[in-house]
Amino acid sequence: MKVAYVASIARFNKDVDDGTFIDLMKKGFREKIGGINKSEKKSWNANLPYIRKLTENLNPNAYIALETQDPKTNGRCDLAFFGVGENERQQLLVVELKQWSEAEFVDDHPSKVRANTHKNVVQETLHPCAQGIAYRNRYRHWYSVCDPEEKGTIEINSCAYLYWLEDYGEKNLASKQYE
Repeated sequence: MKVAYVASIARFNKDVDDGTFIDLMKKGFREKIGGINKSEKKSWNANLPYIRKLTENLNPNAYIALETQDPKTNGRCDLAFFGVGENERQQLLVVELKQWSEAEFVDDHPSKVRANTHKNVVQETLHPCAQGIAYRNRYRHWYSVCDPEEKGTIEINSCAYLYWLEDYGEKNLASKQYE
């Protein structure tokens, strides 16, 4: 897997405080993944305060990874946290970030939503939880391939963080299949 940025939570917070995080992201992205377009850089800037807030109560020795690219699918996971939980087990949390302010299910298609995905353009796309589940499953696959002896020793979960979405009700994106 290729990762644009990976660091301890303490290092990440220092990079944010020092104002070096975006430059480090750009450098890592260029070196490990490829060219950067304007919308990606804008997205990183928009996401940053929300990501920072997520790290406030995490162990500073845990790790954060941003823009992790799967070598098989080339899909990229927005954000992942790695660490040891209160149960002393290794844990990985995959987080799909969205800057959507509106979203709703597509009729008769529970894994699809209609959302304002880019510059207020409304289009059909995969449910963000379904995206997170797909990335989670890819992590499980790569973990089992890389360390088959340790299969099952890491707890891998996923979620979606739609920080601008005010109504997450059943008519919009809440669904029992994504609990």
